[in-house]
Amino acid sequence: MTAAGHLGRVMFLYPPGVYRAQSDSELVADVMRSGFARGRHVLDVGTGSGALAVAAARAGAASVTAVDLSRRAVATARVNSLLHR
Repeated sequence: MTAAGHLGRVMFLYPPGVYRAQSDSELVADVMRSGFARGRHVLDVGTGSGALAVAAARAGAASVTAVDLSRRAVATARVNSLLHR
């Protein structure tokens, strides 16, 4: 069963076995939204659901690359990025 959760005001899908964004993720997303990511190239290592990658893209990053060892996490990040354009 896939669960849903939020990072900021954005909803993300979290299937079993994929890291769910926590309060530390919210802190990093807040920093990116404050202008830190704007125009930068962002690498999200261990992306899990892709929540921080999506936050970076929404914050105006020039490019975002999200990587994870887990195929399930990569697939989840891909779905979440497509859902949030």
